[in-house]
Amino acid sequence: MIWLSLLTLSCLLITGITADLKDENLTTPQLIEKYGYPAEIHTVDTEDGYILQMHRIPYSSKSPKADNKSVVFLQHGLFASSADWIILGPGVSLGYLLADAGYDVWMGNARGNTYSRNHLTLSTSSVKFWDFRIVVGGLEWLGVGELFASNAFTTWVMDLACKDGSITQGMCMNAMFAFIGYDPVEVNKTMLPVILAHTPAGASTKSVLHYAQEISTIPHGFYQWNYYVTNFVHYGSFYPPEYDLKSIGTPITLMYCDNDPLGDPTDVFELSGVLPNVKEVYEVALKTCNHQDFLWAKDVKFLVNDKVMRTLRANK
Repeated sequence: MIWLSLLTLSCLLITGITADLKDENLTTPQLIEKYGYPAEIHTVDTEDGYILQMHRIPYSSKSPKADNKSVVFLQHGLFASSADWIILGPGVSLGYLLADAGYDVWMGNARGNTYSRNHLTLSTSSVKFWDFRIVVGGLEWLGVGELFASNAFTTWVMDLACKDGSITQGMCMNAMFAFIGYDPVEVNKTMLPVILAHTPAGASTKSVLHYAQEISTIPHGFYQWNYYVTNFVHYGSFYPPEYDLKSIGTPITLMYCDNDPLGDPTDVFELSGVLPNVKEVYEVALKTCNHQDFLWAKDVKFLVNDKVMRTLRANK
């Protein structure tokens, strides 16, 4: 409802639509190339016919092309896209920092978002397109229906309503804070139209429901179907099984913010007790730090990305 209210109020403003190439109108590969980096588009076909788009920054002017570069794979969260990793530009965003440091950077896009809306046989207008299931090594994601898609209209509305000087910019900020925690100091007002033009980028309804179930039912469980018998058909039991997190042997560093309602510190420490190879649980050095600050804070390089780079260097 908050997003709907934002769209409704902003549409009351009268302005002209200009066709230009501001950052909010560019795709992830276009943004990468605009700022002088090489961009590649790759596609991955899933077993059930979905075509997922991946974006790559193979090198940069500070780290020329070379064989056998270490690969870093960046995967966005719910309602997001590969744009998260480059949207604030070179010298700040993690994707560019990694490329400059000599890494081969790959950025994924989950099915159903702006860049992964193709299928070998189905159209996005088909209900069956959104009734998807991903099975990778025992991991299953299920979804029906779409929420918060990004398109030309929403991009225009976000630019109109959220830009500096707009009478509705405060509403944009409050809509964000309602979801992610209150932190007016670190919100990047200048970049707000660009950020909100790329995010939210769409997701399936059942993916959202699955996240909600992990709060209310089984914290690390498979999708809970509406009926016990449906669970039995899918899992061979009346209740969904849990993911075997203890089998994840990869060294992990967890980062958290005190003011993040979507990644509450209590949950982060609970997770650290389940994962078998957690090397560090790191608190971001800002008490008002919220969920969006991991990607879009004005000081994100100092608060988050420098720590990520140090951790990678220490374990390279």
